[in-house]
Amino acid sequence: MKKKGLFLCIENEQHFLGLKMISILFEEHGWQTKLLGADSPLLHATHAVEQWKPDLVGISFSLTHHIEKANAYIEGLQKTKHQPLILVGGRVVSNYKFPLVQTNQVRFIAQLEELKEFFHYQSIRGIKVVDY
Repeated sequence: MKKKGLFLCIENEQHFLGLKMISILFEEHGWQTKLLGADSPLLHATHAVEQWKPDLVGISFSLTHHIEKANAYIEGLQKTKHQPLILVGGRVVSNYKFPLVQTNQVRFIAQLEELKEFFHYQSIRGIKVVDY
């Protein structure tokens, strides 16, 4: 069975092109993906996680004034019954340090190289990986 990844931008975040590209990259690596896209309310995101039960949720945001909201999304998604791995990315992650803590359930992806390492680790665990 394919691993599943759900991808979304936090509420009021319209910069979703990078997120769409990441979603496609996951598909190329054998994942089944669902793209909620831009401006996804937290309630909608948590409902989608409980219904679809993804292995991973990718969150993207690019504006510094969304940092507190991103933190609320991370906390809300961590509280779901399904508890997927949460990857957080976007321009803010690569350009700023902010008060979000990385845990076993939450990873920050600042550069594409880090995502490549993620896929490499998954291939070691027996998941099909495609070179890019």
